[in-house]
Amino acid sequence: MDLLRQILIWAEYGGGRDRRPQADDVALCYHIKIMREAGLIEGTGEVYPEPGTGRLKAGVAIVRMMTLKGQEFLKSIREDTIWNKVKEEAKQHGIPLLVDTAKAMAMALVAKLTHPSA
Repeated sequence: MDLLRQILIWAEYGGGRDRRPQADDVALCYHIKIMREAGLIEGTGEVYPEPGTGRLKAGVAIVRMMTLKGQEFLKSIREDTIWNKVKEEAKQHGIPLLVDTAKAMAMALVAKLTHPSA
């Protein structure tokens, strides 16, 4: 899940090579693929089976831009404190950390931190 956040920050800066997340090529391509399918970014990331090995091979990892949905998600998880709390809460409760779940949890935590009596 941390790679997802790193890719969004990378996309925010235009997806240039100088800010590319330090990750395994297969993991990076796979995350770009699922983030594109989730509507968070526009880009290309494909993973292919390597014939005869049973392993996966990475294609090209390109992030063109972040979508509005991606911008809203990043806004909700940008702060390290919020992001770490979201991951901790999800882990404690065994909640799969999907984009919509993480965003809802982050927004609830922000509300709780900014309005503790509510």
